[in-house]
This record gives sequence, C-alpha cells and structure tokens, in this order.
Amino acid sequence: MTSHRDYIAGEIISVNPSFVHVIDEEKKAKYCDYCLAPTTDATALGKCSNCKHMYYCGKDCQRNDWKQHKFECKIFKKNYEITGEFDRFLLRLYLFIKNNPECVNEKRKFINDENSNRCFNDLLMTDWNRMQNNSFRINDFESICTKFQFMKIGFNRTVLFKFYCKSYTKFFKIKNYEMEKVGSGLYIAESQIGHSCTPNSALLFNGNQIVMRAIKPIKSGTQITVNYVNMNESRYDRQAKLAKYFDITCECQRCKSIDPVNYQLIDEFKMKMCILYLMDKFNAYKLGTVILSMLQWIYTDYHPTIIIHIIHLLQICHEIALENGDNERIDNDYLLLQWHERNKLDFLMHTKKYLKISILINQKMQKSPL
Repeated sequence: MTSHRDYIAGEIISVNPSFVHVIDEEKKAKYCDYCLAPTTDATALGKCSNCKHMYYCGKDCQRNDWKQHKFECKIFKKNYEITGEFDRFLLRLYLFIKNNPECVNEKRKFINDENSNRCFNDLLMTDWNRMQNNSFRINDFESICTKFQFMKIGFNRTVLFKFYCKSYTKFFKIKNYEMEKVGSGLYIAESQIGHSCTPNSALLFNGNQIVMRAIKPIKSGTQITVNYVNMNESRYDRQAKLAKYFDITCECQRCKSIDPVNYQLIDEFKMKMCILYLMDKFNAYKLGTVILSMLQWIYTDYHPTIIIHIIHLLQICHEIALENGDNERIDNDYLLLQWHERNKLDFLMHTKKYLKISILINQKMQKSPL
C-alpha cells in the first residue's frame, strides 16, 4: 500500500472496527467477546442466554455482536465442537456474509485518504493457487470442512475455500496493551499493508478496534509497512516464518545486513528480570535498562514494544521509591529515562482508555494531552 500523504512519527494513519473477529478460546470468560474489555471477575460478564458460549460486559456489547452471533448461536447451542480460533473465525465470516451479502461491498479506509478505500470483495485472491498446491493448507481446510460437516453445518465448499484464501494471511492478531494476544480479526483497509522487518507503522488495538500509527516519518509515495512476524527474532527465524505463512522473502535493509542483536540473550534477560523483580527491584531495574539498550537496536522509539518496556521500568522506579520513601530518587530515575518526548507515551496511552499505569506516570504526565 503506497502512502498518498505525509505522516509524522506518532500520527494516526487509520482507526477501524474489525470486519469479523473472535477471541482466543482460553480468553473466554476473561474478556468480552465483542469489545474485548478484560475482567478479573468472570461473574462480571454475562453469558449469551441461548448458547452459553459467548460472554459480554453488558447489554450494549451483546446487542452489537448479535448481528454476527445470531447466525452461529443456534449452532453453538446444539454443539460447541469448533474451539479452534481460525475455525470459529471462518464459520462466523461465512455465516455473516451468507446472511448479509451486501456487507462484502462495505468500504473501509484510512483517515483522510480516499485512495485507501477497500471492501471485502477487493481482497485479492493472491493465495488461491499457492493454497491449492500446499498440502498443509489443503489438509487444514479439509479438517475445517470435516468439523463443519460433523456439526451438520451447511456450506458451499468453493465459497468457503475462497474465504479461507482471502483471509488466512490477512488475519491480524489482536493484542492488549501488554502485547498479549487476545484474539484475531480481519481488518479490511489495513489488510493491504505490506511487511517489513523495519516497518514504518505499527498496529495497536483498542478492544476490537484497530489503530495504526506511524512509528517513523512516512513520505507520500512510499510504502506503508508493518511487521507480520515477531521483530524480536533472528533473520533466519523471521525469513522462515515469512516463507511458511506468507510466501514472502523480505529484502529490507535489516535482512540484508549483519544483525548485532543476541535474541536469545534478550529472552534470558527478560526472564531473569522477572525473577529479580520479586527479590531485588533495583537490580531488576538495572537489568531492564540493559534490555532497553538491546531493544533499541530492533525498534524505533515510537514502537509499542519500546514504550511498554519503558513503562515497566517507570513502574519499578516508583515501587522502589515507595519502599524506600525516597522521593528524590524517583525523580532522578525518571529523568534518566526521559530520552523520549511526552507524546511517545501518549502514543500508547491514547489507544487504551483503560490503560492502568503507575502513579508516577500520572503525576509526571498529567499535563500531557491524551
């Protein structure tokens, strides 16, 4: 997707609801099935009174989700055998379009960019031939068909395979503000964005709503990119996953150059930091600053991973100060991390109204507009 305007780092490129989304099975009763709001009390979520398999934080969410859930509800009531995430997504997508054929022409676009207008029918069938010749994908599709047949769900195999091909590689993982996967969904306008291991934009989620922001300045006429795979992996691992799942060979500058990062060491340090946090917060904080310097080789200052790591360090600083009654030290530690401008924290906070961060950030950032 080529940008048709200039963007500055941190600027919102698009905000759109999902076309169809589902939550992870293990997140059931922990997150609302519609808005994906979390809860620590399962009793706070109401069940669908008919099928007993969908959970909602209130009547509004249940009402809003009914336009799609009503077609699967009677199926779930009889038999809830489809627990696989993509299986449930494909069933919901198929039933929604079958019963609302006009929805395939509903347009979604980026903010102030009419050239980005796209509908479900515009999704390219680039994966059709590759899928037909991929035994793994064919077996996966046949497995889904077998489940549908077992549950006595009527479907057109050709149409279902078409939907499978259109959505499989465009199926975005929905993550919460801690970058923990909550579910997955299809986002029509954003599905046209290409991959790079040095992306210039990032995807964040406000419940089931996607928020795409520039993490670098983007000039008109250049490609808008995101990362399809985990950036915190070696070139070999990234290329292997891109080839397996997306049939892509990335030729970005990062993939062409020697990578100075020891990814295994980052993972080991993160685990050690979690253990230290329980016993020695000060050394956990010091190790966290080492991890931060390593992450800066991979991510830009505006990337959510960097921002979240900084927030964790600030939280540790605050807890250290509370334990020691040392207000001066908390101010000094905060200044050591203040290499970023205020709006870089706003970048994340703006996307999550329910984001719970430390008292320190509330005190220090209270004058910063959200």
